[in-house]
Amino acid sequence: MNRLVILVAVASALVFGACASDTVVTVVVTATPAADPTPVIHTVVVPATPEIRLVEITSTPAPTPPPIIHTVIVTATPGPTSTPVPTMESMEESMAGMSPELPEIQEIGLIENYAANRYFPRNIVVLKDIPVRIYITRLHREHINKFTIAPFYSSSEVILPGEVGVIEFIPDQAGEFKISNVGHGNEADLIVVETQEEARKYIEGRGEQMYALIHSVDDSRMYPETVAVRSGTPVTILNINLIDQHQVSIESFLSPEGLNVKPGEVSMFEFTPETRGAYTIRHELHGFTGELIVK
Repeated sequence: MNRLVILVAVASALVFGACASDTVVTVVVTATPAADPTPVIHTVVVPATPEIRLVEITSTPAPTPPPIIHTVIVTATPGPTSTPVPTMESMEESMAGMSPELPEIQEIGLIENYAANRYFPRNIVVLKDIPVRIYITRLHREHINKFTIAPFYSSSEVILPGEVGVIEFIPDQAGEFKISNVGHGNEADLIVVETQEEARKYIEGRGEQMYALIHSVDDSRMYPETVAVRSGTPVTILNINLIDQHQVSIESFLSPEGLNVKPGEVSMFEFTPETRGAYTIRHELHGFTGELIVK
């Protein structure tokens, strides 16, 4: 009994001695079950600043907060995370359904031999509507000249041995046409096709690719300077030199030994390219070059 009076007295003194700005906070502490279940009430005077809030702690755990949902907008074509390095196989697969790049101009060599009563080569395949430039030379002096590729070209110009004539036209019709020397009756065939696939089928059906190169030391070049062939099909390159004899090589295919290009006669280079790429055609003595492209 005396102990209770003392606690009340002390509590009263604290209450009456507090400032007006102080806040009285009552803290209720639940007594731990014991012999006397009566709770003990403590009254404490707390200064107004800082504010103290009464927080009730229970044994029930707080609910789990809901998950945060992020919305990510993905474009229709996401960019790659890294730049892939293309392989030859992947490039070939990606190009399988694409048309090969078309040339801006089709350059062709043509040799006319009156003694043999023929042109070298006998057949020329070109694509429709792409300009054609034919480089032509002759092995004998021509006294009657009426050169035609009807209906695309006609000329009476005299081209002498040792000279290179240039014939240009646009083949705007598909079909087979004659390259003719009217005076001597020499003929070759010009085949005009719509697509490169048609050209490929024609060459494979013939079983041989034939092209002509005119070698000019005076001009330090070949006419034409680039020959494009297809892999896997035998190739014959018919050569003529305008003024002298020289050794010529084709990188990876033919060495210069025995490959002499002579004036006044047609020399043949024969091989079958299997590996695609660009290869150098070289005049060994004078150093000027051309290019063989295997597709």
